[in-house]
Amino acid sequence: MNVLEKILEEIEERVNFRECLVKYEKRRGTITDVCRNKGALEELDIIAEIIRSHMDEVEHDGWIPVEERLPDKG
Repeated sequence: MNVLEKILEEIEERVNFRECLVKYEKRRGTITDVCRNKGALEELDIIAEIIRSHMDEVEHDGWIPVEERLPDKG
């Protein structure tokens, strides 16, 4: 697992936390906090998409996984 995948996992943990906050705030009736947490969820989604858009670049930067083949001798 590369570092970007680990970052995406951590973002997913934050998303789950914010989703719980939204449910809690809805039950309490605090609309301002619901809106604030929904805004944070939207930002986390944008951040995750930006990271995903660059994952191919990182994965294909000239390195070949050893599972695929060993580097040429030379």
